[in-house]
Amino acid sequence: MAGVHAGIVTVIADNHRRSFFGAERERPGFTLVELMVVVAIVTILSAGGVVYGGRYVARRQLERAAFELVQDLRLVQSDARITRTYRRVVFDTAGNGYMFQQSGKSSLASRQFGSSIGYPSVVLGGTYSGDSVVLTSSVKAPPGSVTLYFGPMGLPLVDANPSATLDENGASIVLVTGTGDRIDVHVSQIVGLVSMQWQ
Repeated sequence: MAGVHAGIVTVIADNHRRSFFGAERERPGFTLVELMVVVAIVTILSAGGVVYGGRYVARRQLERAAFELVQDLRLVQSDARITRTYRRVVFDTAGNGYMFQQSGKSSLASRQFGSSIGYPSVVLGGTYSGDSVVLTSSVKAPPGSVTLYFGPMGLPLVDANPSATLDENGASIVLVTGTGDRIDVHVSQIVGLVSMQWQ
């Protein structure tokens, strides 16, 4: 009976010495072909991840910039209500940024979007034919800059004058990435609700 057990052990040991492709080998480990296959698979998966990862980062940066713009607009609007004065936000499409009036300060705070996100006229250049900022059918940019005011009641206006209201569509600020992802920030005409939406 001892001989039978020894034969089984020999067969099991022989099976463990066979490689993936069935050839016998002296040492345990991987063959060069097996390693090359694994490296090729990892390279293909990594290349796909880099392409998607770059777009993911750009979309998150765009979302963050739009969220900051929404928060700044709400801050200026709230400040106009509290102080019962006119407050403004200046959209500088040529400089790819905006400036806004902070509470208790006469100077404007400034924010820049960066090179890979911002107004379509800057990021996409000549390939974009629309307007980056629209307050009314005649007050829009580019070219130049436009100013959005919030009146003492927090309503959005195109001038420091209660009768200078926005069009019925409200104000629209378009932000994009270089890959074409887009968020519209909207300020409604009637109540001044500030929101953002992916397009």
